[in-house]
Amino acid sequence: MAIIKRTGISTPIKIIPTINLNLESGFYFLSIWPMENYNLDNLEQQKDKIHTIVIDQGVEYQFNQLYGDDFGVAKLIKKYPEKNFIIITCNYKYDYNYINWDENPNVKILDYNGYWICKAFSGIYEKCLNSDDINIKNNLDIKNNNICLDTPLEHLFISLNNISHVHRARLMDELAKNNLIEKGAISWRDVTRMYDNQRTDELDSVRHGYVYKYWKPKRMYLDQPLIDYSNNVEQYHIPIQIKSSFAQIVAESTVNQGFISEKTTTSIFYNKMFMVLGCQNFHANLVEMGFKMYENVFDYSFDSDPDYEIRVEKIVKNIKRYENYSMTDLQKIINSNKSIIKYNRELAIEYLHERIPKEMYDLNETLLSNKLPRLWAGFIPYSDINYVKSSFYGD
Repeated sequence: MAIIKRTGISTPIKIIPTINLNLESGFYFLSIWPMENYNLDNLEQQKDKIHTIVIDQGVEYQFNQLYGDDFGVAKLIKKYPEKNFIIITCNYKYDYNYINWDENPNVKILDYNGYWICKAFSGIYEKCLNSDDINIKNNLDIKNNNICLDTPLEHLFISLNNISHVHRARLMDELAKNNLIEKGAISWRDVTRMYDNQRTDELDSVRHGYVYKYWKPKRMYLDQPLIDYSNNVEQYHIPIQIKSSFAQIVAESTVNQGFISEKTTTSIFYNKMFMVLGCQNFHANLVEMGFKMYENVFDYSFDSDPDYEIRVEKIVKNIKRYENYSMTDLQKIINSNKSIIKYNRELAIEYLHERIPKEMYDLNETLLSNKLPRLWAGFIPYSDINYVKSSFYGD
């Protein structure tokens, strides 16, 4: 198979109640999620009491997105030039030039490409602490290092899709073209946020103008049905079908930016071999982070292609190669790749603690000590790290 090359560009984690600011400390906290932490009006009213504005932007790949404005963060910095800003990001490379750093020495960026590794883990881990949680009942405890490795296979692949981005619709069309829809465990909830308050039986992707060439689209559910056409999905309840799937086709949030979300990291924590429909060089980025790809199973040469539609075609071609394999033979392929699968999971666990930048960890504890929300990534406090390690590795 082709070698990946870059050719282009504890104790339970406590949830802190949402509080926007602590005026005695002089800190003000803003984040993209949840919406309660979006209070710019309060910032303006209390600006004289604030010396540092912390913006948790790590949850999204749009570094400057605030109130839906792509230049929102830059505008905020310009509006309050006398304030100190600390901005947390998961990948700011593509648009950091929106800010003139020479004119803004009071702005500090804390970037961590493992932000969503932490968030995905903490979201699932908190649920798995409850013995009644569906993940536990389905034997999907994220603390189990051997999760999914030896479950009898039933599906060629699994692919989980909530919001019907165009690149995801294109993926579904390509799967249909190759007669693979029925071979996989697929969720296709087909929601678009613009229709949240006016959803009908017609698929959101069709209403939004996507024209399918090969697939007669329909909503498809695994073990999380869409209730009343709401777009709410419990992303940390993992479908039971992940255990019985040979590999995972991950359709990331964007095909334009290097954004590693829970969609990819869940594959790693649940010991799945994977291919990701993400940005150009997505897998090369993972390799740079230390992860290993399954190059004796999949041809990742698609990774460097600048055209996402070609990447779609080649990803589907990769999985189609195995459509006539027996489940027994597919399990043998998994068995022969267990060392890589386990290595990737152990590396992801390192990203929960050892690899987090100390400045970012310290900031999180500063926020908590000032009764402000923790960073949305859910970093585990220093005091709990040994507990988490022992959960995976034993004392």
